[in-house]
Amino acid sequence: MSEANVLIETGEGVEVLLVDDESDFADLAATFLERADDQFTVETASSADAGLARIDDRRPDCIVSDYNMPGMNGFEFLEAIRERYPDLPFILFTGKGSEAIASDAISAGVTDYLQKSPGTEQYELLANRIRNAVRTRCEAQRADRQQQLMRLTEFAGDTGGWELDRGSDRILLTAATRRAIGRPDQAEIPLEEAIALFHPDDREDVRQTLSKAFEAGEKLERRWRLQPSDRDERLIDMTITPVVESGGRVTKLRGAGHDITDREERRQELETYETIIEALTDAVYVLDEEGRFTYVNDEFVELVGYDRETILESTPSLIKDADAIERGENHLRRLLSSDGPETIPFEVTLQPREGDPIVCKDLMGVLPYEGDQFRGSVGTLRDVTSAKEREQRLEQQNDLFKKAQDVADVGAWSYDVQTGEAFLTDKAYEIHGLSPDEELNPATSLGFYHPDDRPAIRDAFDRAVETGESYDLELRLIDTADDLRWVRTRGDAELEDGNVVCVRGTLQDITERKRRERALEEQTEELDTLTTELEEQYRYLFEEAPLMAVVTRAEDGRPIIEDCNDLFVDTLDYERSELVGAELERFYTAESQRELLDEGGYERALGGEFVRENRGLVAADGETVETLFRAVPRKNTPEGSRGTLAFYIDISERKRLERERDRLEEFTSIVSHDLRNPLTVAEGYTELAREDCDSDHLARVDDAIDRSQALIDDLLTLAREGKKVTGSEPVELSDVAKRSWETVDTDQATLETDATHVIEADKSRLQQLLENFYRNAVEHGGDEVTVHVGDLDGGFYIADTGSGIPESDRDEIFEAGYSTADHGTGFGLRIVEQIAEAHGWDIRVVDGERCGARFEITGIVTAR
Repeated sequence: MSEANVLIETGEGVEVLLVDDESDFADLAATFLERADDQFTVETASSADAGLARIDDRRPDCIVSDYNMPGMNGFEFLEAIRERYPDLPFILFTGKGSEAIASDAISAGVTDYLQKSPGTEQYELLANRIRNAVRTRCEAQRADRQQQLMRLTEFAGDTGGWELDRGSDRILLTAATRRAIGRPDQAEIPLEEAIALFHPDDREDVRQTLSKAFEAGEKLERRWRLQPSDRDERLIDMTITPVVESGGRVTKLRGAGHDITDREERRQELETYETIIEALTDAVYVLDEEGRFTYVNDEFVELVGYDRETILESTPSLIKDADAIERGENHLRRLLSSDGPETIPFEVTLQPREGDPIVCKDLMGVLPYEGDQFRGSVGTLRDVTSAKEREQRLEQQNDLFKKAQDVADVGAWSYDVQTGEAFLTDKAYEIHGLSPDEELNPATSLGFYHPDDRPAIRDAFDRAVETGESYDLELRLIDTADDLRWVRTRGDAELEDGNVVCVRGTLQDITERKRRERALEEQTEELDTLTTELEEQYRYLFEEAPLMAVVTRAEDGRPIIEDCNDLFVDTLDYERSELVGAELERFYTAESQRELLDEGGYERALGGEFVRENRGLVAADGETVETLFRAVPRKNTPEGSRGTLAFYIDISERKRLERERDRLEEFTSIVSHDLRNPLTVAEGYTELAREDCDSDHLARVDDAIDRSQALIDDLLTLAREGKKVTGSEPVELSDVAKRSWETVDTDQATLETDATHVIEADKSRLQQLLENFYRNAVEHGGDEVTVHVGDLDGGFYIADTGSGIPESDRDEIFEAGYSTADHGTGFGLRIVEQIAEAHGWDIRVVDGERCGARFEITGIVTAR
């Protein structure tokens, strides 16, 4: 049975749509694909438009598309598909292959990318790609269904549930509710006892609401204060749902409560930290319920280029086109839906008042509101034009009592204490990675738990057997495939005449929930100061941010340092006691003092203007520290007092680098323009001279010109390759070695490689390093030289069968201008050394095994 067969549970196979404007090629590919897997049914279309029409009529399991097609190309076709079917597998199968195309394909959201090649082997590879894509989609859909089932049974965080029986006036409590009221072992309590757990002022409303739900049969929502003790009061949003029998009578009420205490406290804290919002580097906006801007910070004003008054009188149509507005409204509807997320990240293109469009990441949420009283939305914009970021927030649902146990993905077990017999459901076996015909009981299952968790489950089970004590644990379990899973295991004893006769329990795979919780924790750490623990984050920003921060108060119109972070102290090298309480201008250069006081920079900041200028600070040793300065007025200060919150970014190093960059640009301009132009003129006149006379001297002139041009190329490379590598990726060494060989004129030379390493490197610069090695080998070893590329421990080597390099010359070969070849520039190996140093690698030359030269590059991070 093929791999694709197990993906299609209906047995109907895999339907593939192949779109290519070359009809003959498309028919041939379809034939080979159907021969490669009898589960495939392949239809073809000669254009993207024809493909869209075919998909609207009957959707395939996978799309295979060419890139270069008349009308709509492959990327535009993919975009049209994603708008209609976001998760439909899409493989780009194109004759145009390059790193840029592959990168663009991945950025566009293509499922897979494959370049066409000669021969029929490519169709077997394409068939495998199709199988993998379809399998991945099926597994994702199945995982999504499982996740939905899990959400019906798991009530995370502070959500609790209950069920009230009308006949007995007793309330059944979920575990989360029992924990919330401090009664973890009391599964059921009388109605009046439950009402007494609420604030005295809310109890009558609780009674009336329950009565109304019973009599009217209506779903109700209320907000009450839960007060299980005098020192513990929580604000709860409660949803009450009647359970109606077939005769129309309400016999039970089911409720779900969500603790919103912390959310309300955070909402109030937001007002306290308005100053921090103004200091954020992200643009912040607030829209009212009608979609008009009611607040934007200074970063937003600067981003879009309109004045604040114009923005606050407008809707997003001021800076967005109709498509972007429609997508934003769709996201808002998701936020407002009952099961929507709290925030949604998405990309949006803005059109500022002047200049090119700006691509931003928009993180949008809604303002807190009660019932149907929507108050508006809030969001942050981050310019990601040069480096797009992706960020997703996990959806949280607060659904309760949806016939949970009937649909829960839970295994069950029972153990007869008297006979020692055990029974387990199929799901319990599946969680352990076993089939139902294999032996599994409480004793043997202990070996599946993580060694550190075995004492806990052993003690809990023994107590249940001996004393009847129930348990509810979350533990790690290692199944037969050695996969680590998180499980929730529960056990409850059954007693007769005071003796335990049976222990029954459940086993639930909660691995996905644990992963979601970990992901949520990681995302929570990345939330800005608008989320929880704002005060701690502000302090962390103030003390630990990589910029100098100073809080001032105004005295007689002059700034006095009230507080500063350690970076400000360390940069200026004063004692903190010398800084705090001193006039800020004391630590400014004369020019910066004038800008601060005479030109009114401080007064403008106090007046609410977001000041951003250059400032020169004077350190204790008299040296000047060049900084980029930002200041905003402080908010929530005592009445009658004023001050600012200021940040200083040390740009001294940047200024130095800018000067170095200017010198480098001047050098490259001279080399590439002022030297090339005379050489080009000389080359032209040499050609004219050859028409008048045929002289061996002219050939020497041509050779000198070519050598000069090569020398210029290597000088430019030297100038540009000196920078450190700031971005690297895993690279197949063997693949890059072969590709580099194809770009060098090697005549009859031969490349051998058995390299298997995957190394961390800048791919293009690694390719240039290898090309220079190859040219060096051919220059010094002749047309028939053999070059070998192989692995080393922590690196790789390049060896050739040439004449080798004398030991006396090995200290000089990497020097600029050194060459023993008649036509060499002497810069090739110098460029090699610079590329190695930019990566942080070591390079040396030794004797080769076949008498030639051998270069060893070490200090490399290898992934395989």
